[in-house]
Amino acid sequence: MRQVIDSSGIALPKGHAEVGEPRQTFALLRTVAAGSGLPTALVACALLAVACTPGDAPKAGGRLPPMTVHDTMAWVIDPAADVIWGSAGFVLTETGTEDLSPTTDVGWDKVRHSATVVAASGELLLLPNALPPEPERAAWVEFTAGMTRIAGEAIHAVEARDAEALFEVGGHLYNVCLACHQVYARPEDSMEAEAPASPGP
Repeated sequence: MRQVIDSSGIALPKGHAEVGEPRQTFALLRTVAAGSGLPTALVACALLAVACTPGDAPKAGGRLPPMTVHDTMAWVIDPAADVIWGSAGFVLTETGTEDLSPTTDVGWDKVRHSATVVAASGELLLLPNALPPEPERAAWVEFTAGMTRIAGEAIHAVEARDAEALFEVGGHLYNVCLACHQVYARPEDSMEAEAPASPGP
């Protein structure tokens, strides 16, 4: 039986979204360009022009509508935070423990990418459509600032290749996210409702 313990101190769900490799896309473009005898940049522009047909264009003045807070959490922040939590800690097995810390530059870059996404997402949570009414706004801004600051600490831990610091930062990130959700999230969106049972605090 395997039990995954991540840096938030909770049992980690199986499976995490993988960060895509832009090099694969570029290699494909170079292959198409080589076969056609055209420059790679020209092939890329042609494919982009075909992909972006009028039927696919946003309706309102060429801009997408503002993302809701729920969508920002579900599709931007949560997946990125999961990568941070899943890259620190250990797996308990019948034969011993398995360290979840990154062991390659690619693994560390994956964590840095996710920490950067979380840090940058703080700006999304401060957009006018995301801010709660004035009586509740100050705490929202404080929680957001805390999330952004901790994500910056995760970036520093990655730069230092410090697995222990990343584990500690992951716990801080979980705590600030949970505290914010306890105040603002609907019951069905709360981390407590989604998180698996934890053997720790």
